[in-house]
Amino acid sequence: MESTLNHTRDDLALLPRPLAALDPAFVDSIQASVIVIDRKHRILLANKFARQWLKHSAEEMRGQFCYHLVHRAEEVCADCPSAITFRTGESASTIHTGLDGEGGTTYAQITTHAIKDKRGKVTHVIEYGVDVSERVLAEQQLVTQNKRLATLNAIAEIASGSLDVDEMLQSLLAKLIEVTQGDAGAIMLLNDAGDELALRCHQGLSPELVVRPGVACVKPGKQRIWTAAIGRGPLRTNNFDGEVQSLAEALKGEGIHALASVPLKSRNRAQGIVNIVRRENREFTPGDLELLVASADHIGTAVENASLFRYLAESEEKYRTTVENSNDIIWALDPAGTFIWGNRRGEEITGHKMEEWIGKSFAPLIVPEDLPLVQQVFADTLAGRPRNYEVRVYNKDRDIVVLLVNTSPIISNGEVVGTVSFGKDITDRKQAEEERARLAREQAARVEAEAARRRISDVLESITDAFFALDRDWRFTYVNRQTESVLTIKREEVIGKNIWDVFPGALGSLFYVECFRAASQQLTAAFESFYSDREIWFDVRAYPSENGLAVYFRDITARKQTEEALQHSQERFRNLVETTSDWVWEVGEDVRYTYVSPKVRDLLGYDPEEILGKTPFDLMPPEEAKRVAGLFVPIAAQRRPFSGLENTNLHKDGRPVVLESGGVPVFGASGEFRGYRGIDRDITARKRTDEFREQYVHTVSHDLRNPLATIRGRAQMLERSFREAQGSVSRERYLDNVSAILTATKRMNAMIQDLVDSARLEAGQLHLDAQPVDLELFVPELLGRITDVLDTGRVHLEIASGCRPALADPDRLERILLNLLTNALKYSDQETTVRVEVRQSDGKAIISVADLGIGIAAADLPHIFERFYRAGDAAKAGGLGLGLYITRMLVEAHGGRIWVESEPAGGSTFYFFLPQI
Repeated sequence: MESTLNHTRDDLALLPRPLAALDPAFVDSIQASVIVIDRKHRILLANKFARQWLKHSAEEMRGQFCYHLVHRAEEVCADCPSAITFRTGESASTIHTGLDGEGGTTYAQITTHAIKDKRGKVTHVIEYGVDVSERVLAEQQLVTQNKRLATLNAIAEIASGSLDVDEMLQSLLAKLIEVTQGDAGAIMLLNDAGDELALRCHQGLSPELVVRPGVACVKPGKQRIWTAAIGRGPLRTNNFDGEVQSLAEALKGEGIHALASVPLKSRNRAQGIVNIVRRENREFTPGDLELLVASADHIGTAVENASLFRYLAESEEKYRTTVENSNDIIWALDPAGTFIWGNRRGEEITGHKMEEWIGKSFAPLIVPEDLPLVQQVFADTLAGRPRNYEVRVYNKDRDIVVLLVNTSPIISNGEVVGTVSFGKDITDRKQAEEERARLAREQAARVEAEAARRRISDVLESITDAFFALDRDWRFTYVNRQTESVLTIKREEVIGKNIWDVFPGALGSLFYVECFRAASQQLTAAFESFYSDREIWFDVRAYPSENGLAVYFRDITARKQTEEALQHSQERFRNLVETTSDWVWEVGEDVRYTYVSPKVRDLLGYDPEEILGKTPFDLMPPEEAKRVAGLFVPIAAQRRPFSGLENTNLHKDGRPVVLESGGVPVFGASGEFRGYRGIDRDITARKRTDEFREQYVHTVSHDLRNPLATIRGRAQMLERSFREAQGSVSRERYLDNVSAILTATKRMNAMIQDLVDSARLEAGQLHLDAQPVDLELFVPELLGRITDVLDTGRVHLEIASGCRPALADPDRLERILLNLLTNALKYSDQETTVRVEVRQSDGKAIISVADLGIGIAAADLPHIFERFYRAGDAAKAGGLGLGLYITRMLVEAHGGRIWVESEPAGGSTFYFFLPQI
């Protein structure tokens, strides 16, 4: 320890004077990397934290070029903040990337500050480093999650944008190659027999490769592409030895290094496979494969939907019908915003009975954050302007349902008399699934229309949905082949039998209830039902007729499982956003908030709805808004991400709050810029700590330099006296110099003791030995002991008789009284009296020290007990400004309180009380 300390002192000797005065132990106590370099970027000083961080000793680091030691570079880094500070004289900051001991990536924020000589030239730079790995990794995770969601949204949009299989697959393949940073790819589909994979589309492959037998089509075999396609799981490899020889040679001939293959499935049936390849020794990561797997599920469903549409389009002349009930929620409001009508679909989705809401306001149904938007839309519609928008509403269980809504005015005799709204439930649906539902409804409508003109069996045997017909006695009259397959029954065994005898497990289920309702009320029923005997989910449509009931249904088990997984994922993401200690936000192209997480209440005191529609600059003081806008506008113009942007905001109560902002640009599926998404972190406490640290260093270096200068000067005078004229120097002169040295040493010791005591008090390390203290004995005895130190002859003591003992630590109580007596005697004339009074009141011992000195200005009174504060003429008396601060801390540690009453030139009276036993 001693050798390290001595070496650090050697380092300090090379530094400019303001830093050379620092205590090495103080520099080593800073819990961040501190490095001092000269203009050649050589390291002069590195504290203990920096040495442990970089795993080098002080000897190994001193004199080394920082860029060589820290970054293993041969020259100064391009974005070196130290170089910027040497050049401009201004502080600079950057994020450096490195590796920890286990090979993981770490991130450090490096901030540099200039040290200038008297001419203002930058001579040295201090580099201050803080580990920000946790924050950067969290931001990267957020970007990765956003990329995944954006990719899935883009896949869904492409899949629903066209029902032409080849056009859709080509667009989907291009998107997958883009998001996985692949070089080429291909999609292969199984034929109807399921015994051959045929190349359907490709991109980035040579014409010679795509016509090869092993590439253009794949027959059943042991090759891994075939086994991946038929559902044995995704494939990620850079070893093609397991493939047939012709295919392996073809892939290697193309320079392909890595392959990712993911099966395309729909309703657990294999549809084909998507293959993405990379060249130039680049491999796929597990994250790439996970993204492909998630995308492939949507592609498989889209392929099945497109095939179904093509088949139905070919038979459109045969099948026509009408849909009796809309699948949308429909409701109407009067000009006051109260319900006047709503359809059954709204009751099914929200669980609210329409009759419960007739005549009531829509506001309680809306999620509070969305209410301002809906109110604005309602106002626009009453003004005659239709609107499309998304809104979150509560169902009866207080769960949130998301609706895509179109609201239009109801016009009568040229006046708007209300609004009508059509809403789609888009909570857990993908656009491809909505398209499939639309096709199913069209198919059912065509079957209903064609039933009057053709034999129903010709239709129903050809559709992909399962269908059966029941008579009025609930007996099967028709069962198609798809029903046989889905329910594992034979039609000849069930025709003429009662459905509830064949499927007794359905009694009392939702299927049972809805079928009876449809038959009895002659209403079409559309619902989803779970059949527990088979553990299958069905999407059911039941159509009543004069002769009975027609039922269409299809297996949606895979879709329900996907919806449940998506709901859980969204719930986890929402919980993460709402529980993180940071404020998560989104702004649009106009830099106005479109989303604000609840954390803003803790940071700035506003509710999220108070922030929506405002810009970040609206929350800042004018000058700060102008400064931050100057930094942000160039970043936004280039659509670049940003981090570490410090900005001062005003809390709702008016106090300043310093935030550190970071964000990433958000783009739509077509690449259009949508705004920014990011987080804000409260760094107010950290900024105050930095300011205090600078104040602390300045105060200590300034005030300890004076007594050191006295000691040095007087010692030099003594040395000169001994060397030049020992015989002629008087004894009084020697004693005067020695006395000055002792006085300066005593002053330095008092300053250091004040620093130690203040640090112990703040850290809670100063323990009190509280015991009964008889003040009638203690105070006179103390005045008698300090006669040689203080002019106690000027002190007049008054003690009320009968005072009960105080509960105090005698040593700490002595320190309190000495501090107050020293100040009273120091700041009053020698001809005046200092009065000490001891009395008791309400179980407290009250002690006061009054002088007739210079007094304290009114502006100084609120700060007199603060750390390092010296009021008016007190600053001329020297010291660190810790005496009254330590006195206050000691009094409060006893459970007491201290205060002062004073006027300029009218003297001062300090009061404090202690508990009594």
